[in-house]
Amino acid sequence: MEERKLNVSFAKTGNGYLTSRIVIPITDLRDMGITPENRSIKYYYNKETKQIIIEKDN
Repeated sequence: MEERKLNVSFAKTGNGYLTSRIVIPITDLRDMGITPENRSIKYYYNKETKQIIIEKDN
């Protein structure tokens, strides 16, 4: 498993709410088979371990 340090971006929406984004390296997305045409993923967050899991949605 490869470790990378990424930053989270924060921005305000037009309604004044705060939103966030994480940019995932394109090489990793390509390896997962995620493309602009097939971009659906599954997102899991474990509150106990504070871990995020992202996997391709078939």
